[in-house]
Amino acid sequence: MPPTAKLDPEAWLAEAMVTCEIVERVTLTHEWMPATHIGIADKIYYIEDGGGHLVLENELYVLKPGQAYIIPTALDQRGELDQQVGLQKIWTHFSVVAMQSLYLLMLHPPPRCLAGKTGKAIGKLMRQMLDEWNGNQPGHHLAIKSLLMQIIVTAYRAPQEDIVKPDEIVAKSTSPVPSPADEHYKAIRDVLNLMAEHYMSPWTLAEFAAHVNLSPNYFNTLFRRVIGLPPMRFLESLRLRHARTLLGGTRMHIAEIATEVGYQDAAYFTRVFTRQTGESPSAYRTSVQSNRRLIH
Repeated sequence: MPPTAKLDPEAWLAEAMVTCEIVERVTLTHEWMPATHIGIADKIYYIEDGGGHLVLENELYVLKPGQAYIIPTALDQRGELDQQVGLQKIWTHFSVVAMQSLYLLMLHPPPRCLAGKTGKAIGKLMRQMLDEWNGNQPGHHLAIKSLLMQIIVTAYRAPQEDIVKPDEIVAKSTSPVPSPADEHYKAIRDVLNLMAEHYMSPWTLAEFAAHVNLSPNYFNTLFRRVIGLPPMRFLESLRLRHARTLLGGTRMHIAEIATEVGYQDAAYFTRVFTRQTGESPSAYRTSVQSNRRLIH
């Protein structure tokens, strides 16, 4: 039997497709993320001014200007700002999609918080991304993809002295949303990982519940409380996000894309896609190509 190939994040990244959903600068003065929630997109925050704190899983970081945070999807998070000084940050939502995994950064995360020369370098790249996003010049999508990939590579290459350790390991949250120490919260995390790796499989609600030894009704309620969507709806959103990437970034036939993302019936896939996006897969592909809305 041939040896099992090791997972190579760098090789995956080289072949990955990247979509960027938003880049903006925001100034917060009252409230940020007081309740724990799980993000459903990869994020980068670059802190320009102000202060506060950010909790990622059970790690608390004190926010300081010059810091960059790389936050993979499905990571629980909450944050509070210092209301005396507020908080100014540049942030982006994006997805790195590799063929072997829906979310590369979730399975192979870079350091969470970076400062020093690495933080400054990421800040410079984030400002360039923001200029490209707002400028809307020809080729800006390609430029944004290039800058985003530079940020990710910069994070992976960060020297040890630029990797910021958490300021505190926090105790179990008193939030009504389960904390990372809660076994049921871990069950939701297990299912999210399962969905990310095997989203194309023909899952049922009962199968997800059985995977974590919960009843279907309780699992459905818990998943909705933590994620904000029913599990099958969330799975559908993962499949359709991957389908949008394939429609805009490849020449695969729609029937092939349907199979790739977990729909054996291309007609059913078309109905689901149209219902959720407001346009058919072929119309979406045409609009992406004409308006250059997808980074590819």
